[in-house]
Amino acid sequence: MGAVHSLSHSLGALGHHHGTLNAIMLPHVLAYNAGALAEKLSVMRKAMGLTVGADLPAAFSALNRRLGLPAGLGALGIEESIFPAIAAASLLDNAHKTNRGALSGEDYMALLNAAR
Repeated sequence: MGAVHSLSHSLGALGHHHGTLNAIMLPHVLAYNAGALAEKLSVMRKAMGLTVGADLPAAFSALNRRLGLPAGLGALGIEESIFPAIAAASLLDNAHKTNRGALSGEDYMALLNAAR
């Protein structure tokens, strides 16, 4: 959850709802962190009533669609031109330190681009 929150804090400074940003970013961060979260992903699948091999990022994306949440950052009017500043701010956010795997500025850029 570290990367989800560090990105949501940085993007939230633009006035966007923290929970909505978390929902948009979660599938992408889960996919990025999958290797470091193997044992936790099975617990999440079970808690959500999903099959053993279910694609969690896809399940969360589908949940976001069912809830009528924006499909990506672009739907909120967030332009790619600010991604470098958001990535830099995310590296400085305290939540960044709690991410299961180490992230670089390039990693944050990849996550932001995936969530466009």
